[in-house]
Amino acid sequence: MTKRLKLLQQTLKQEKTDALLVTNLFNLRYLSGFTGTTAVGLVTPNTAFLITDSRYTIQATNEAKHFEVITHGSIWEDAVKELIDRLEITKLAIDGNNISYNQYLKMSKMFDASLVVSSPLIEKQREVKDKEEIETIQKACKIADIAFDYILTYVKPGMTEIEVANELDFVMRRYKATGVSFDTIVASGLRSALPHGVATHKIIEENDIITIDFGCYYNGYVSDITRTISIGSVMPTLKKMHAAVLESNQKTIKAIKPGITSKELIEISRKVLRKYDLEQYFTHGLGHGIGLEIHEGPMLSLSNDKPLVPGNIITIEPGCYIDGIGGVRIEDDVLVTDQGFKVLTHSSHDLLEL
Repeated sequence: MTKRLKLLQQTLKQEKTDALLVTNLFNLRYLSGFTGTTAVGLVTPNTAFLITDSRYTIQATNEAKHFEVITHGSIWEDAVKELIDRLEITKLAIDGNNISYNQYLKMSKMFDASLVVSSPLIEKQREVKDKEEIETIQKACKIADIAFDYILTYVKPGMTEIEVANELDFVMRRYKATGVSFDTIVASGLRSALPHGVATHKIIEENDIITIDFGCYYNGYVSDITRTISIGSVMPTLKKMHAAVLESNQKTIKAIKPGITSKELIEISRKVLRKYDLEQYFTHGLGHGIGLEIHEGPMLSLSNDKPLVPGNIITIEPGCYIDGIGGVRIEDDVLVTDQGFKVLTHSSHDLLEL
């Protein structure tokens, strides 16, 4: 935590910013270790404050060791104003993505400091994981792998998608997950053509293909994995789609290394699907970063021209979706290393026929 805070403070010095108001709880947890649900932070080049209410004073004091904890009264803005006045802050950076216009107007009237919208300083830091973060995400991935192995023995014709999703969620909690990364996707039969087909009461039938996209939180960090399986045998078109998507997934992962760009990875992935005349059915992005949030930088999009660096953890998730036939997606979590890459999710990629 100390290194993360010091790096941010160094950046504030370089940008000649008096202070940064941290209102995003994920960012505050990243900097301080505070896991409560109500707080803001104020970070200057030399000091750091965590402002919360009386429900969290003891917790914040125990968790945010490198922050001075301040318990506010009826509104936290009063405590921030006192700090601005005491520290003679004249330029306060704020997170424009996390503050409403009404909140901005309120602070503009209350604070004797000019408010400037900050670039995503903390989010940029979060893109490069440290050793502790990598180890935690690996544990979250391991829990997801264990849960998937179990669910292969559980799912049967006649069950509903919701039943499978709930069992998957319960198993992950059994292995020390603190929650799910997002609403678990179990999309069977024709519903597998829905990229975000969250589980429903649809009954899983014989010869259904099933796409399962899931993950868990472990100590604040997520995993995110997708596998496509079948109940019995599926039509040749779906088998062809699965083989193509798997080839796309594997070739893209093998190309990961420091310096490669999102655009290059996207082209590798799509080139494989193009070969099988399936590219037009790949209708979403290739992947995204994971960490404290399920979607964070770096985003694997054509608009992101920033090369990957060691410490990035990204998903690689090509898919194909044909309305009236079905869909396939295969997703892995991958760490960018000094030498290349390390795959963190290890569940079978095969089109397993249960």
